Amino acid sequence: GDHIYGDIIRNRKVSLWRTCFVVQELEREIDYIEQHAGDIERLHELDSVRARLDDLINHHKLHLNTLDRLREKEREKGTPTTDLEGRRTKGKADLESLRRLHKSALSEAMALEDSVERGMNRYWGLCFKEGNENSRFGEQVEDYADLYTSRVSNFLHYSPMQFFRSPRDTLPHERVTARKL
Repeated sequence: GDHIYGDIIRNRKVSLWRTCFVVQELEREIDYIEQHAGDIERLHELDSVRARLDDLINHHKLHLNTLDRLREKEREKGTPTTDLEGRRTKGKADLESLRRLHKSALSEAMALEDSVERGMNRYWGLCFKEGNENSRFGEQVEDYADLYTSRVSNFLHYSPMQFFRSPRDTLPHERVTARKL
């Protein structure tokens, strides 16, 4: 069908049917993703770099705020602040350097993401993804399809009694733990 609510959700709600979406664009999208695996891996690396830089930038801001409070207390007491001024100057220079790196990583990521998405379809990008998140269609497939495939013939070699099981859902903190084990 061509209408998720009319073709799938309504029938799923009134019966105990399990659902399978046939998404013809799936094979083309999988091929495209495989061809651009290097670019997609680079996007993941840039996301990781940006997250680390965000943490470092926030740490440096906190450090500068602490130095500013100490400097203010020393001014109130009338004691010299030369040591604090040097540390503050270096901290500001380090912060600006981190901000430049972050801006560069963000710029590269945005250009690469746009290139990857527009390479699939120049009007709407990938079917299942929109940037880092699922597209509206991808969310609907995840929410309402028990299975999805590119063609019905993919089930040709399965018994009509075959019961397909989804992998266990994991939360982000579980995925991190699983990788460390």
